[in-house]
Amino acid sequence: MKGINLIILFITILTIGCSKKGDKDLEGFASSCVIVGDHEPDWIEATLTNLEQDQFKKSKVVGILDWGDKRRARCTAFLISPNVVMTNQHCIENSFSTLDARVSFDNGNTYFSCDDFIGNNQDLDYALLRCEGNPGKENGYLPLSNDLPQVDEDIYVIHQNCDYKEGDENCDPTKKLPIGILIEKTDKDNGEYDPIASDPNSIAHNADTLGGSSGAPVIFNATGEVVAIHNSGLIDFDTYLSTGINNGRGSKNGGIKMHFII
Repeated sequence: MKGINLIILFITILTIGCSKKGDKDLEGFASSCVIVGDHEPDWIEATLTNLEQDQFKKSKVVGILDWGDKRRARCTAFLISPNVVMTNQHCIENSFSTLDARVSFDNGNTYFSCDDFIGNNQDLDYALLRCEGNPGKENGYLPLSNDLPQVDEDIYVIHQNCDYKEGDENCDPTKKLPIGILIEKTDKDNGEYDPIASDPNSIAHNADTLGGSSGAPVIFNATGEVVAIHNSGLIDFDTYLSTGINNGRGSKNGGIKMHFII
């Protein structure tokens, strides 16, 4: 709780990707959340029947952030206190971005208004919103880790999505849980710009995501604590150059280490 209070305190002083915008992902190979490899998404549906497991219990405080009919975009957000959610700064660029912002933790059945802008940080790509109605009263919120993550540590991501790249573009995003590990942030050897490798604040992981997963928690499997906030991915550069199509498949995903945020 101390770390959460510090975030809120500092961000009010310092207030200064990969969301899904409209019907397609953000342009550019360096900004897209990706399915790592060319396979079908390796994620588990967080259905009501399996929510008693610890990983899925945590999914109850992760939800979809959208703006209703006002803005055709969506991201993922998660509770870090009973009424404060964290998401990416590229989802909430400024206080005007919170107009009509709302979060649903039950796949769109119930929405909480989260239009109270606390602040954001562009370099660390996070934003904080205060929600009405105390959404964490029943299921709590996610603990944040101050530990520096290490390569090969087991992680999982909880996000709100569907494979719109390889199927129905109008599919309904539901809660997903892909499992992966933290991987090396090596630069590509073909001259490709790699913002994940070049950002000292970031981690790289291979859990599957897509545009709309921005703002999802990257969670240590061993402790259940949030080690990073997912914010980016690197698509298949050769396919993108030869076809001009981003099919959502790529080499790795990235996130900002929670250690630098709290």
